[in-house]
Amino acid sequence: MSRLKCILLGLDFKVVIFLFLVLPLSIFGLYLHGQKNSYFLRPLWDSPPRPFHEIPHYYHDDVSMESLCKLHGWGIRESPRRVFDAVLFSIEVDMLSIRWNEMYPYITQLCYI
Repeated sequence: MSRLKCILLGLDFKVVIFLFLVLPLSIFGLYLHGQKNSYFLRPLWDSPPRPFHEIPHYYHDDVSMESLCKLHGWGIRESPRRVFDAVLFSIEVDMLSIRWNEMYPYITQLCYI
């Protein structure tokens, strides 16, 4: 206790107020308004995202899919795409079977974990 008294006696009154009142209140204020402060202190090189490149949509009922793909500069694939459905699974067997029956025409393989 005597060491603490010696330390406190050596300090000025303004320093004690700063250490025990101003410093904790400022830390608490930073904690409360952290999101605002982090936005204010964001990097200067932070820039908005680039604009999207819009692709025109060509479609008509009487036009074949091959000619529509050629309008976009694409080609028809030789093999169909494989589509996987991954599901987190515990004990919900009924939900898994419902999902499998709903997604069966659209997916290649169902993966459950």
